[in-house]
Amino acid sequence: MIKNFDTLNDFFNAANSDLHSGDIVVTSGYSAVNDGGAGEYYVISTENTNVAGLVISGKTFSKGSVQLELISDSGEVFVEQFGASSTASSAVNKAAIQAAIDSGARRINFRPTQYNVGDDILVSHPVDIVGNGAKLVFEPTSTVTDMQLFRLDYDSSENEINTATVIKDFCIEGACGNSESAVVSSIRIDCAYNVTVSDISFDGGDCAVYAKKKEFEGYNISRIEIKDCIAENMSNGFAFCTATDVKIKNCRINLVEGGVGVAVSDNSHTFIVEDLTISGGEVAVNIYDGDWNGNATERIFFKNLQVTDTFAAANISDTNLPIHFTNAMVVDVNVGVCMTRAENVTMTNSSVLSVEPSNAGEDTVPVWAVDYAKAKFIHTQFEFPLDFQRVDFDSDNSKASDLVFVDCTIQKTDIHGVDGVTSPSGFGVFGVADVDNIGVIETFDACEFRSCIKDYKLTTGEGENTVITYNFPITLSTATNSGSKLIIKNCRFINEDNSDDEQDETQGETQDETQPPKEYIPYFRLDDNAKFDNIVVYNCFFENYNYKPSEDSSVYPLFGKLTNNGLSCDVSDHNIFARCNMRSSAPDRTNGTTINEVLEYN
Repeated sequence: MIKNFDTLNDFFNAANSDLHSGDIVVTSGYSAVNDGGAGEYYVISTENTNVAGLVISGKTFSKGSVQLELISDSGEVFVEQFGASSTASSAVNKAAIQAAIDSGARRINFRPTQYNVGDDILVSHPVDIVGNGAKLVFEPTSTVTDMQLFRLDYDSSENEINTATVIKDFCIEGACGNSESAVVSSIRIDCAYNVTVSDISFDGGDCAVYAKKKEFEGYNISRIEIKDCIAENMSNGFAFCTATDVKIKNCRINLVEGGVGVAVSDNSHTFIVEDLTISGGEVAVNIYDGDWNGNATERIFFKNLQVTDTFAAANISDTNLPIHFTNAMVVDVNVGVCMTRAENVTMTNSSVLSVEPSNAGEDTVPVWAVDYAKAKFIHTQFEFPLDFQRVDFDSDNSKASDLVFVDCTIQKTDIHGVDGVTSPSGFGVFGVADVDNIGVIETFDACEFRSCIKDYKLTTGEGENTVITYNFPITLSTATNSGSKLIIKNCRFINEDNSDDEQDETQGETQDETQPPKEYIPYFRLDDNAKFDNIVVYNCFFENYNYKPSEDSSVYPLFGKLTNNGLSCDVSDHNIFARCNMRSSAPDRTNGTTINEVLEYN
């Protein structure tokens, strides 16, 4: 017999001789805690012993000796049906949410209120968990190292689960681990296929989403999508170990000190990340240990990535996985892109702007390649206060490095006139010196270099300790027989200081005559300490570099070497300098020298 009630409580209050074991009870809808929602129940027992408390165990609802078993529902349940409420303890709410998930309903609903919730709610099958604006205050009680609010763990070995698990529309207030080794995650994925996490505001905690494959054959983490999420005050944002086919879209991560925004490791691949903003922390994007042997579609792709006030924008190591950045905006970082044994990195249509000069240190570099790296930067702007350091190679490696810059702007931030800048200098060393047999190939094609060499000769110290130093825009360096090559072609070099030795045209005042004159200022300095080969400078244009013609050599306008505080030309074997044009803006100087033929100096 079928009996109809408005709520589950109405049924228990009406339990009498008219109800018998085997009857079907139908409730009409949700209205209060423990009311049963809209569902069908099988009557197990009807004896009413007038016990006030309702006991829920899985799908079984008991009050005294009266028992019902949920046999079907409308496809969705509320966690209140199983005893959750805004006033219940975290343990009670955890049990109620777990019971709702285990009920088999396709959709688990929350009310837009606050729930204190304990750790490790297991999602063992595809299900929609919908917050409807609820706030979950995560209160882990476990003593294990790794803790999580929701844990997804169901066999996806066949990779044919088309029904998705969806967790959405929550505010999750996280908690941090009670030890340095603890990892407390809001959502942990041990094994799952086809998962969507959306419209969630994570606030605090060790990690918002942590996906790490279980150490067993046949378990997978694949087809994971995170979208429209905000992670505030996080130690780490999203971390993936051995995960494939991941999409992250329209998310924002705000890290505490030392955190990582997106971490990808252990042969994870096929990522598409769009419209992601990361601020604070140690590293915005960390990719490592990708023992990749796949095809060109298996890559990691970042589009419209914005990084602000993070120590390093990207740290890429021990991987040959294709990694692409396009339309990236990196601002106020110490390190732009750091690569350690990385073999397939590209960045296009992007900007890498380092910290202000007052905050810079020895490790402030826009591109840093360690051991070996193969990378290409296309139509990308680099702005930085210190040397344009790119290489810190290990001579013991057998692999060759290849760094290519195409249509890039390379600009120093210590331009004359910027507050706090007192020692404008050049770009640093291009190429690599004093390292044997490592085969570094560095190419700059169609790039623009902007610097400010205000004072060519700088005097430091007094008396016997007086030292004259020299500023050059660029120092060229490739050690002889190292297998390295430096190519600079189709580039434009601009020195931002347009003033004259005798007259400051802007102010109309005579400069201090005690200052040393800007005499011979080659744009490139060849280091004193090594011979060079395989340096090619071709079809370049130099403007406003404070050149004054030398009577000694037509090569002085471009190249020089320091010898006893003077300059001499020293270009060694297999170097080519050709078809370069120079122009000085100072009125008492010529327009420089044009090298029209290919010259090889040996």
